[in-house]
Formats: sequence, structure tokens, C-alpha cells
Amino acid sequence: MPFGGQGDSAAVTSEDRQRIGAQLRELAGLVASDDLDGAAWAEVSELLAAATARFPEPRAAETRFARSDLEASNHPIAEGSSGVYPTLDLREDDGVLTAETRFGPAWEGPPGLVHGGFLAAGFDMVLSAAAHRVLSHSVTRRLQLRYLRPTYTGALLRYEVRAGARDGRLLELHGTLHCDDVLTMRASAQFASLDRTRFADRRSG
Repeated sequence: MPFGGQGDSAAVTSEDRQRIGAQLRELAGLVASDDLDGAAWAEVSELLAAATARFPEPRAAETRFARSDLEASNHPIAEGSSGVYPTLDLREDDGVLTAETRFGPAWEGPPGLVHGGFLAAGFDMVLSAAAHRVLSHSVTRRLQLRYLRPTYTGALLRYEVRAGARDGRLLELHGTLHCDDVLTMRASAQFASLDRTRFADRRSG
């Protein structure tokens, strides 16, 4: 399939990156769940080595997101191009930010259940997206989670987040996670707004 719709030399589009991300996530699930004989694993390894070698040297020290204008919509998880984390399908309705996703076998913790750390990361992403709508650039100051029931791999998960009261630079938020419409987690968080320049340069200390 041509990239950019104009042949090999065309610019890569966001749809191209989303397709690659989906393929990588599918591969991660297959590696975690399907077993192959030695020859087949060797072939998969050779294909992956060839794909990695296709990238130029020296490798870029920063991600595309770090080199961008740091808008929340540019994050690979938000745009669906992450090869290591499922896409969070974000939408907003009547003050509630909702994100639907599914975690496959690559994100398993206890057998058949999603690892709690991945669920927590999803909460932080959705809460951060909600905070961005109110504060623009911001950082997480506090994230508290309650695990109420098991959350199953392969199930349709729905994060729901509401922004609460704002106190100067600080914003309170609350969220829930449903697994096939069953409540499995609750979250509360506080985010702090940050000047755009400091946000972009915070790695320099």
C-alpha cells in the first residue's frame, strides 16, 4: 500500500502512522499469545531486524512528539500511532471526556486481566487530555486510583473523566473506568498549569 497516496517518495500521513502502530500492537499480541517453532521464530526475528535496520543512523534522540509543538493531540497514543500502547478513542460530550480502548494479551497482568499499571497509564492520559482543555499545558501533581473489580483483556473499556473545581494553577479531576459497562476503577487527580516555555524546556532542569 503506497504511503501518502503518491508512491514511495510521498510524505507519510497520520493514517500511515496509525496503520503502522496498529500492526505493531497486533504483533505484540501475537508474540505474547501465539507459539511458533524455532524456525518460525527465527524468521520473525530476521524480519524485525531488517525493519529496524531500515531506519537511518544515527538514530534520533527525541521522539516526533518531543520535536513537535507539544500539543496533546500530537501524542502518539492520542493520535493512534503508538506501537506500544492501545489507541484511546477520545470524545467529549456535555463536559465528560470519554475514551474507549481494548487491551490485548500483550498488556496482561494476572491471567486474563489487564495489568493495573497499564490501566493507570490510561487514566493519566485521559485525565491529562481533560486538564489540557482547561489549563492548556499542565502536569500531573497527584493521581489516586481505586481498583474495584477485575478488568479483562479483550473487553471494551471506557474511561470517563470530569474536570472539577479550579484553584488558580490547580485543577481537580475525577474519573471512572468501565469494563463492558461494569465499573472497575475510580480515579481522582490534580493537575497544575505550566507556562508553555517551562513546559517545553523542563527536561533541561
